Parts: sequence; C-alpha cells; structure tokens
Amino acid sequence: MDTELPIMENKDALDSTPTLNPQFTVTIRGWEDDKEEEARDFGQRLCQLTREISNFIDLSRLDRIVIGSDYHEALASVNGEQAPAPTPTANEYGNGAAMATNIFRGDEVWSVVVIWTPLVRAIFDHEDPNQPLALHTFVHELIHVDDTRLATTTGLNGIDLARMVASVSPHIGIVVTSGRADIDRNDLPAKASILPKPYNTIVAVATVENVIQHNNEAIARTAS
Repeated sequence: MDTELPIMENKDALDSTPTLNPQFTVTIRGWEDDKEEEARDFGQRLCQLTREISNFIDLSRLDRIVIGSDYHEALASVNGEQAPAPTPTANEYGNGAAMATNIFRGDEVWSVVVIWTPLVRAIFDHEDPNQPLALHTFVHELIHVDDTRLATTTGLNGIDLARMVASVSPHIGIVVTSGRADIDRNDLPAKASILPKPYNTIVAVATVENVIQHNNEAIARTAS
C-alpha cells in the first residue's frame, strides 16, 4: 500500500473524557504486503491507545500521527511542499526513527508525531520481544507533545527550566538532553551537562554519574 491511509478516531468506542483533539487522525503511509484491512485495524487501535493515554498527559495540541514505512518520506509529508522537511536525528550512536515535530495553526503550535513503521509495528503484540520498545517509543513521543504544549503556552522550555534550577538551587546537578542540533552551549548554565539524542545506556549512565560525582565533591568542599 503506497498511498496514505487516513484513519479517523472512533469516538463511539470509548466513554472516557480525554484531552485528545477531536479532529486527531492517524495516517498510515505504506504497509507490508499492501494489507489495507490490517493497516486500518492497526490505525484504529493506535487511535484508541492514544485517546487512552491522553487521560494521563495533555495531548490537546496533537494534530496527527503519521506511521510510515519510509521514515524520511513520512517526515516530508508533515509540511508538504511549502516548507523543508524536519531533519531526522542522527549522531555517532544511531539514527532516529521517531519524532514529534511541530506545525503552525495560525498563531498556535501543534505537534505531529512521525514514527517508522517497523519501530512501532509490534506495539499490540504482547508476545513480540520488541513490544516494550514499541510502546516506550510511542509514549515517549507523545510526552514530547505535552512538553511542546507547555513550552508554547507558558513560554517555559527546557533551557529556561535549566537556568531557573541553576539560579534557585545552584547545588543541583543538571543534565540537558535533546535531539536538537542547534542548542547553543552558551544558553545553558555553566555547570549543565549536555546529553544529545540518540544516546546509548553507557553514555547516559556515565554522564549522570559524572554529574553526581561533581555534586558530591562540591558538597564535601562546602562542608569542610
């Protein structure tokens, strides 16, 4: 199936009162073996799962989810031909295959979640060893939607928060993690560490341990 398959949420199937935008959709762009019925079923279940999750995190600014067998093409579909496609995250640790990117509706910032099909395909198959990773990836990107909503409606982003913490509690260690390549080190508190995405467990643990060690040494110097 090479054409996109938009799937509207079946609101009658649920009786909860979630935060999800009523016009939210899931779009499937390409599916293995062109099984349209299977793709539609997956999309409907993903709609329902998203709606359930929106009871716990605010997804009122989630415009749509795009699941694509060609990740770069799926990213390019977000803005059409009117704007450059979002750039996939990539560094020495790997290449990103999921992203919560932003679009504008008038003066409002909305989010579109784009995920490579193989990364999320097993999300409903509890016997598949990749199911926990699929679910983790999906929820992780939805949390970014809420983060963006907070940043754009309150004016506070992660860098602002890091500065605030450093100002109010200078003894607290700070690790800033992001997939953005345009973060200026000079915008962060002097003692903050940067952990770029994607990263592996060894690097993440080493970064946090290093921050803890420096904090303990600073506390020891103060006590003496």
